[in-house]
Amino acid sequence: MANLLGDSSIIGTAALRLFHTQPGGHLIYGTTQHNVTSFYVLNDGTVWALGNIVSEGSVHARGSLSTDNNVHAKRVYASGVRLTSDKNAKENFSKVNTLEILDNLASMPIQYWNYKEESSSERHIGPTAQDFHAAFGLDGDDDKYISCIDLQGVALAAIQGLNEKNERLKAESAQLHANLANLEARLSALESKG
Repeated sequence: MANLLGDSSIIGTAALRLFHTQPGGHLIYGTTQHNVTSFYVLNDGTVWALGNIVSEGSVHARGSLSTDNNVHAKRVYASGVRLTSDKNAKENFSKVNTLEILDNLASMPIQYWNYKEESSSERHIGPTAQDFHAAFGLDGDDDKYISCIDLQGVALAAIQGLNEKNERLKAESAQLHANLANLEARLSALESKG
């Protein structure tokens, strides 16, 4: 087995440089003892790993960054995040009671807070995962995290619940105005006879 060791004390000079001139060529290709691909780096910058990729520093991607597993990060900076929401990727659909969602949301504590590793001047607003889980029972047994899909779904359902309440109040108000107009007409008729 070959061992490579590169060393450079000159700023801006790589300790190890690899070249592969063919499109889609592998700069680095790793396999397990059973010849299963475990890791590779293509000459276009694509990095793929069978297991975990761990970084103590920042990870910068100019192209796509994808995984079929979890990504754990303290902060994610992006100009856009697209979450899978294709109906073909989902199952077990059931109707949502939007008024119940609205009531649960209205009774859930929403507070200002900061993460323990942040300065107390860096403020956030929102529920705790435990309160969110207790109110909506989403994310299975995991009460340490809140899925942004679920946050959005709860917000959209609550908006629909508010709209439903508003439509009921408008209908009730219209009925009350009609009843009032009827009573005023009857009163006017009685007064004119009198």
